[in-house]
Amino acid sequence: FDFLKPSYLQMLRLALFLAISICSLSFIIDIENTIALRSFYERKSNEKLPKFLAIRGGGESLNIPSIETLDDLNQILKNAPFQLKILYFTASWCGPCRSISPFLDELAKDLDGKVNFYKIDVDENAETASEYDITQMPTFVFIKEGEVLRFSGTDLEFLKKNIEKYLQP
Repeated sequence: FDFLKPSYLQMLRLALFLAISICSLSFIIDIENTIALRSFYERKSNEKLPKFLAIRGGGESLNIPSIETLDDLNQILKNAPFQLKILYFTASWCGPCRSISPFLDELAKDLDGKVNFYKIDVDENAETASEYDITQMPTFVFIKEGEVLRFSGTDLEFLKKNIEKYLQP
């Protein structure tokens, strides 16, 4: 029954096949999320996707400032303790982060003056990511007189619902 035992080469081929399959599936899911988010935007706004949002990943945020250090963040939090602030933890290599970023930028523009969004790249600002114990991206931390909510993922409706909830006095 030696012919039934898989050889080392067969096992290696199987492992390589599985690795490629998983990577391909991850890429396909990322593309599907991007398409779903774009069609969501187009349905809500009844117009074509703006040119700057059509670029995959959205590039640099136009409406969400980046926080470079933990000291910078602490200073911001100290200056306006009663205003709702949303910390958006992201990474340049994070597919879901790249997909949702343009929509967050638009949301920040719509809520300007009511909510302050801050973008924190976990690779460039590891100290802040560690302080907030960030293990997944994207992660959102709502702060209003202290931390009030934390969640990870790309659920825009959940994000909007909680913004409305925490904007109430």
